[in-house]
Amino acid sequence: MLKWRGDKIPPSIDKVVRVAINTTMGACVAYAKANHSFINRTGTLERSIRIVQEARTRAARSFGVWGSAQVVYALFIEFGTFRINALPFLRPSAQVNYPKLAPTIKRLAKEAGF
Repeated sequence: MLKWRGDKIPPSIDKVVRVAINTTMGACVAYAKANHSFINRTGTLERSIRIVQEARTRAARSFGVWGSAQVVYALFIEFGTFRINALPFLRPSAQVNYPKLAPTIKRLAKEAGF
């Protein structure tokens, strides 16, 4: 049984964890692109949603970065301003997909023989 709490991981399953993180980030990207309430006029904001940095391990901790890259106004859409209401698209995706990370790690670890 694999118990993972998002903290230090055994080096032997580092690759499994990185694959699981990348899989989860990919699911987040797909969900955010398909489930948003902003009006897509040019497609720039939707195209900006991607994996920014694939999963890697530093100091025995694995992480990756996904979100809206190089579109400054994405922040205003996600959180709103004093003039416009927030239309979150990244946070709802994370809320749906992040809970799937630990089961994905467990499944991949089992498939890899851990």
